[in-house]
Amino acid sequence: MNGKCFNRLNHKEEFTALKKMYISKIFSIKKQIVKKNITLVHANTLRLAVIVILVKRFWGLDFKMIYTKHRHTRVESFNGKMFSNFINKSIDNLIVVCNYEKSKLTNRGIRAEKIVPIANGVDLNQFEFDSRFLKGAPGINIGILARLSDEKNHMFFLDIIEELFRREPLADINVSIAGDGPEMKNIKKTIIKKGLQHKVKLVGNVCNPEGFLKDIDILLLTSKFEMFPMSVLEGMAVGCVTISMNVGGIRECVSHDYNGYLIEDYSKEKFCEVISDVIANREDNEKLVLNGRKYIETNFSIKEVVRRHEDLYEDMLNNKSL
Repeated sequence: MNGKCFNRLNHKEEFTALKKMYISKIFSIKKQIVKKNITLVHANTLRLAVIVILVKRFWGLDFKMIYTKHRHTRVESFNGKMFSNFINKSIDNLIVVCNYEKSKLTNRGIRAEKIVPIANGVDLNQFEFDSRFLKGAPGINIGILARLSDEKNHMFFLDIIEELFRREPLADINVSIAGDGPEMKNIKKTIIKKGLQHKVKLVGNVCNPEGFLKDIDILLLTSKFEMFPMSVLEGMAVGCVTISMNVGGIRECVSHDYNGYLIEDYSKEKFCEVISDVIANREDNEKLVLNGRKYIETNFSIKEVVRRHEDLYEDMLNNKSL
C-alpha cells in the first residue's frame, strides 16, 4: 500500500487492498460490492474479472462488468474459444487499446458491440515536451525503447544500424538500446559480431523512460508484431522523430509524413533512407515533431483517456446501447 500508484490516489480511504489468497479476494470483493451498493465493476486483469463474475453468480448480485484487456492472456493461447465465450456471456464491455485489437477479437468470435477501444494515456507532465531534435543539439541520437524479446526484433534494429554506419561512416551518430529481457545475451553477441560495440550502448532497464526519450532524436520501432506501444506515444510526447514498422495498431497513432514515418517492409535500406533524410533535412521535420506532440495532447492525454472511461461508465449505468 506504499507503492507509487497508491500514493497518487486522491481518496485513499476508498482503497481496499486484496490479499493474495483467492478465497480472501472473493469475500473481500463481495463485501465491498454489497456494502457500497456497487452497480458497476471494472477489472484490469482477466484473473480479477473471473473472480468478480464468480462473486456475481454465487451470491446472485446485480451489477455490470467491464474488463480491460492489457495483454495477450494464457487463456487465449490455451483455449481461444473459452476466452471468447467468457467475454460474450459474462462481460458487458471489453476495453482494448486500439481498433486493430478490436478487429482481431471480433474475428475470433467476440461480439463487436461489446468491444470498446480506449488507448492508454500519456502523463503529459511526466512526458513534457523537451525535444532534443528541435534544439538542434550536436550529433544525432538514435534509440529503441522496448523489452528485449524476440517479437521486438532487435536483430533487425542492429541490421539497420550496421547499414547506417556503412553508409555514413563519419556521421556523428550515437545509438542506445533501452530495455531488459531474454534476448539480452543474443543482442550483446550480435553487437560484437557486427563490430558495433563502440557505437551502440545497451542502457538496460530504465526507471525513467521520459529521461531516456528526451535524449533521443530519432526513435525506431522494428517489431515483428505490435498492438499499440506506449513507447511510441511517449516518444512523440517528448518530441522524438518516430520511424516505425507499420504493424498492428501503430497506424492508429502514427500518420506517415505527418507525425512520424511508417515503413511497410522489413528493409534496412528503407529505414536508412528515411533516417538519412531526417538527419539531412532537420528543418523539414520540425513540423512533424510538433504535430506529434499535438496529436498526443489531443488524443492520448490522461485527461482525455479518463473522459472516455467516464463516458463509458455513464452510458452503461444509463443503459445506453454502445
